[in-house]
Amino acid sequence: MSRLKPRPSAAHRWMHCAGSVLAESRFPDETSPWALEGTVAHKVGEYNLLQRNTVVSYPKKAEEGVDVDREMLSHVQVYVSACCGMLGPNGRMSVESRLNLDPLEIALGGTGDCVVVNPFSDVNILDLKYGAGVPVDAKENPQLMIYLLAAALKYADYMPEKGTCTIVQPRCFAKPQKVDTWETDLTELKEWGVEVLVPAYKACFADDPPRHAGEWCRFCKARFDCEARDREAMSAAQAAFDVIPVSELGPDRLREIMEKAPLIRGFLSDIAERVAKELEEGTLLSADVGFKRVAGRSSKKWIDEEMAAAALTAVGIEAYEPKLLSPAKALKAIKQEGLDTEITDLISVSRGSLVVPVDDKREELQNMQFEEIKG
Repeated sequence: MSRLKPRPSAAHRWMHCAGSVLAESRFPDETSPWALEGTVAHKVGEYNLLQRNTVVSYPKKAEEGVDVDREMLSHVQVYVSACCGMLGPNGRMSVESRLNLDPLEIALGGTGDCVVVNPFSDVNILDLKYGAGVPVDAKENPQLMIYLLAAALKYADYMPEKGTCTIVQPRCFAKPQKVDTWETDLTELKEWGVEVLVPAYKACFADDPPRHAGEWCRFCKARFDCEARDREAMSAAQAAFDVIPVSELGPDRLREIMEKAPLIRGFLSDIAERVAKELEEGTLLSADVGFKRVAGRSSKKWIDEEMAAAALTAVGIEAYEPKLLSPAKALKAIKQEGLDTEITDLISVSRGSLVVPVDDKREELQNMQFEEIKG
C-alpha cells in the first residue's frame, strides 16, 4: 500500500471513493495533445510571472512541438494579470512552488501554479486550467483547498487572515467568468483539513478501501473495471426506465432521473468505447458480442499543402480560394490589433440552450411564458 499516492488533482474523486487510488494505481498515467498544450501554457505563464512581465511574451515560437502563438499568449495574459492583481505592495509571489501537508502528518502535496501572500492580509492560490471543454469551479474545490491549506501553513509567519482559491480558465466556452475566485476563512479551512481531509486521505490506505460511484468517475482510469460503478449505473438505468410515461412524471422524479443521467451516459459511452477497442484489438469477436466495426465517414486532407498547391498551379488550377473570416475570428483579430472598429451590428447570433443544475453559474434563460407576459 505504500506505493499509493493520492494526488491533490484527484482529491474530488478519492475523497468520495477511497478505493479509486488503489484501483488507478494499476493503470499507467495517460497523456494527450491537450495535456501537453496545457503544460506549455503553464511554462509560458511561469516564465512571465518570474520575469514580472505585465504584458505576456515568450522567447520561443514553439515549445515541445506546441505553437506558442498569439492566441496562447492572450489566454495566458488573463492568468498572469490575475496573479499580478493579487499581489500587494509588500506581498510575496511564488511560482510553481512545492506545497505539502507534512504538518498534518500526511504525505499529500504537489506544485502550486501561483501562491500570493500579503502580510497580515491574505494568502491566495491561483490555478491555470487551460482546457476548453469542462468548466471547473473554485468554490470548495478540493484540489485548491489542499494547496491553500498547505500555503497557509507554509507562510504562517505572514499571519494571513483569510484565503482565496482562484481558477483561471480563459479558454472554457462554457464559463463566461474566466477568473473565478472563492474566499474562505483560514480557521475553517484548517478544521476541514483535520476533520475531513485527513480521514479521507487515510481511508485510501485501508486493507480494502471502499469504492463509490458518482460524477467523480468521469476521468477515473479504473472506470472500465469497476463493479461499484457498474452496479450504480445499472441500478440508475433500471430506475430511470422503469417508470410511468414521461409525460406523467412529476418534478421530483424528473430531478432524480436528471441527476443520474450523467452516470448513465458515461457508463454507456464507456461500454461502447471498450467494445470498439476490443474489436479492433481482436480480443473480442463480432460473432460473440453481436456488433462489428465498419468504416466511418471518411475525410480527406492534404499530406503537404505546399506541394499540393504547386501541383494544382502547374496544371492551371487555382489552388486557393478567398474566404471571409468568421465573426469570431474577425472579433479576435480586431481585439488583438487594438483596432477601433465596430462590427457587432453586422453579426447575427443564434444560440441553443442547455439544461444544467441550478447551481451552475451561467445565467438562466427566461421561459417562453414569462417572455410573453413581459412583452
